[in-house]
Amino acid sequence: MSENLPHDQSATDPSLLAGNTTTLQEAPYRLIQNGKVYDELKDGQAVNIAAFGNIFVEIDEENLGLDKVSLESLQKGWEAQGESFTKGLQERGVETDPFTVFKWYQIQRKVFNTLGTPNINAGERNRRFIEQNDRVKLSETKDFAMCSEYAILSALIAQKIGEPAHVVIGAAVTGQDDQWREAHAFVWVDGLNAVFDSVLAQSDNEYPVLMIPKTPVGFDALEAGMDIEGQRLGTDFTAHYGLEAGGFGVRSAHEAL
Repeated sequence: MSENLPHDQSATDPSLLAGNTTTLQEAPYRLIQNGKVYDELKDGQAVNIAAFGNIFVEIDEENLGLDKVSLESLQKGWEAQGESFTKGLQERGVETDPFTVFKWYQIQRKVFNTLGTPNINAGERNRRFIEQNDRVKLSETKDFAMCSEYAILSALIAQKIGEPAHVVIGAAVTGQDDQWREAHAFVWVDGLNAVFDSVLAQSDNEYPVLMIPKTPVGFDALEAGMDIEGQRLGTDFTAHYGLEAGGFGVRSAHEAL
């Protein structure tokens, strides 16, 4: 269907130019179930983080300190820390491949070190975006970054080390009684068929927030309009992730199996 094809508004939407002297290059995305999926991110592109309307975060890689990020450096770190890291996972009963967990642990640490602790004051963050005409560079969101910025940087780093990952501008449901579909951005990890939601961590030394599906499902479940219930690695915490924000309730892909 045409709504699922890559979409680029930068040449046609004059609102992208408001308050700016240069044309904004938006990253291509797929529009699915009123949510957006960014499959590939590049330096100089912008991601529209708004569920409705236009709010852009521009990727300015030169200011993000990613010049030393590589698979080779990751492997060197694994050689030095792999044994103790694996032991820690075993003690917590984590069965996921230790190197894979280590990889996302290092991605999460880099995101924290670059953007700071996640901001919990949405009002302050919104004011700062408004002051800059809803167009902010990713590096300038440090210390007021929230889920969108965490997801963008996480996926960008993952892609730099050859790990296929997608930014999803969609929704999450964390309450069992109050099932409001809160607008939320997260990362889908192809290699694990799981969600990476680093903004839920509280510090850079926590194990990565990999949300493993309750039962094995793929990204096609999200594309079909279903919600995926994930359980955080090493904990009992669960949440539902989907593509359509607003409203109540979940449409669990697991119940359809």
